Amino acid sequence: MLTDLESAINSLIDVYHNYSLLKGNYHAVYRDDLKRLLETECPKFLKKKDADTWFKELDINQDGGINFEEFLVLVIKLTAQVSTSPTKRVSSVSLSLVLTQTSGESEDNFCSHEQQ
Repeated sequence: MLTDLESAINSLIDVYHNYSLLKGNYHAVYRDDLKRLLETECPKFLKKKDADTWFKELDINQDGGINFEEFLVLVIKLTAQVSTSPTKRVSSVSLSLVLTQTSGESEDNFCSHEQQ
């Protein structure tokens, strides 16, 4: 059985690839797909910063796509916002990006996501 953290890691990988594969690039989420990801997975965080602002901030290497490491910067920033204020705690519904359990995963599959 996976731990909560292992399940969360698998979930983050799955969420990233659900959006990176929209354009067929396993290694990049593009501007419009990042907007869709933010609107779908964590809409409450768009109130202070819109998707274009997030994209400019996250595309550290300025290659026009958000790679997985840049995506993790988003996750860290969102998680830090939530963790600093007990009144900002997000329900499992609104922060599915971090907390959604990956169904059907076994310990053998943990972090074994391969290129498709």
